Amino acid sequence: MRSAFAITAFLSATLLPAASALATEEKAPVGSPGVLPLTAPSVAGDSEIAARLGGAGPLSIAGEPLHVALLRRFYAAHDSQPVWTTHSAQATALWHAVLKAGDQGLDPDNFHAAAFAKPALSVVDRDILLSDAFLSYAHALAHGAVPSDTRIDDEDLAPEPVDVVAVLDGALASANPEGLVEGLAPNTPEYAALRRAFETYQGLAKAGGWPRLPDAQAVDRPRLLQQRLASEGYLPAGYASNAFDEQTLRALKRFQERHGLEPDGRLGNATIAELNVPAETRVRQIAVNLERLRWLPRRLPADRLWVNTASAHLQLLRANAPVFTTRVVVGEVDKQTPEFRANVVSVLYNPPWYIPYGIAQKEIMPLIDADPDYLARHHMTMRDNGSILQEAGPYSALGRLKFEMPNRFDVYLHDTPLRNLFARENRR
Repeated sequence: MRSAFAITAFLSATLLPAASALATEEKAPVGSPGVLPLTAPSVAGDSEIAARLGGAGPLSIAGEPLHVALLRRFYAAHDSQPVWTTHSAQATALWHAVLKAGDQGLDPDNFHAAAFAKPALSVVDRDILLSDAFLSYAHALAHGAVPSDTRIDDEDLAPEPVDVVAVLDGALASANPEGLVEGLAPNTPEYAALRRAFETYQGLAKAGGWPRLPDAQAVDRPRLLQQRLASEGYLPAGYASNAFDEQTLRALKRFQERHGLEPDGRLGNATIAELNVPAETRVRQIAVNLERLRWLPRRLPADRLWVNTASAHLQLLRANAPVFTTRVVVGEVDKQTPEFRANVVSVLYNPPWYIPYGIAQKEIMPLIDADPDYLARHHMTMRDNGSILQEAGPYSALGRLKFEMPNRFDVYLHDTPLRNLFARENRR
């Protein structure tokens, strides 16, 4: 039985592997706005810029690769002449924004910050390099620093396209060019909160981080645990009863719950491992999460389902306000839930499970080889095309409900007969 249903679902995560364009530590600013000697060149005959950008193949200046296609479009609108010699105020403001890229979890060196410390750059080299820095920084804020074509296939979220060349042209006539470019970043409470957290954890890392807990029981373990919990605000600053008291127990349980661990108040191996993650790693994770937010659409439907696969929660929003939240179970490490958006088009009651060929061959066939009665005991039948069908019923892996949302991953929201899984803190 089907029921009509129309809403957009977003499946996203908050962690990803390392990406080279992201900031890994707090860096001292490279140079300053005053390092840009923008003297006007003499213009004679054919433009040197046109010649530089007109060649075939990749282009670099001072060892820095350039985004040639964007540069060609930008300079075509300016007769292939230097731009920043006559817009020094805008150049200074935009360069200041680039040097502050670390505030966005980005590395200023990826936007040529270090290259401007080299004294041998010509005026034309500086002009092109500045334009590329501004364009690439704008693109990183608008679309993410990691190019979409280099991400893994399962990361299929992207914001609306932004013409960064038009934005930079607009900055030339703007009284606030820095704000114009930085406005390309997500303007959401989540992004603002992560930026604040990024600054906080950078400060913690710079101050030496937090103490490491010994794996085995030790006399000073309660004191180190209290220092560790206080560093992130689970305990008041300076709290030091040096005993595993009730306040410390409550703080440890809050830490465990936040990190997807069973909140049992015990210092098990998993809890100790999580407590001993260095502050520098947390800085890196926040920078990566800022990048993930830059991959999301800027204009979200007012009515939507939001599945956060990292926290394993689903939220239903109506008119942009949350009206329902529930726990979900998501894919394991070797079968991770992809990140994408899709329209939920219907609800199917008592659904059969048409097990995809890949899952059938990888997961079910080895079980059949080990147990010839496996199919019959699980109410399954082999189909002619090699897939497997599990009939509807209380034993079905899809449970009682399936929210259908056509997508290329063949992923959907569904119930499960294993209700006990929802009580677990780690539902991955």
